[in-house]
Amino acid sequence: MKTSNLLLTCLTAVAFTLVPVTRASADVSTSDKTFVKKAAVGGMAEVDMGKMAEEKGSSQDVKDFGAMMVKDHTQNNDDLAALAKTKGLMVPEKLDAMHQKMADKLSSMSGAEFDKAYINDMVMGHEKMLELMKSEESSSDADLKGFATKTADTVQMHLDKAKQIQGQMK
Repeated sequence: MKTSNLLLTCLTAVAFTLVPVTRASADVSTSDKTFVKKAAVGGMAEVDMGKMAEEKGSSQDVKDFGAMMVKDHTQNNDDLAALAKTKGLMVPEKLDAMHQKMADKLSSMSGAEFDKAYINDMVMGHEKMLELMKSEESSSDADLKGFATKTADTVQMHLDKAKQIQGQMK
């Protein structure tokens, strides 16, 4: 009997700790939830592909850019995950189909072909990510708006660097 009472008490405590998380996520707008998901998946893709660039890149610029992606996006991903947790949101743990397809395509390449495809993907991806960050700057959620504003500066710097490398490849 004592075991079942202890189990019931533990389950009740767990249930009560989950209630605020559920309530908090209900207070987050649909567009903010979408933002968190897209930003998290995009950030994971940057880290995964950055690691690939460090290993498979043939030019030092591509290897260095990949290392910067891993460092900066790992930090951004950690910041976003912590922020999402305070909002009762979960960030995705794996890439979506589109980003996985991009990673798979890159993993089959090597040398100059890899470098060019990687940098082209980075330009395109950072343009989309910058657009996402700027759209979130109009959010009514001050925390997510602040994250987007801060992150937009980093994304812009990455985009500028990727375009510079891209221009040198032509």
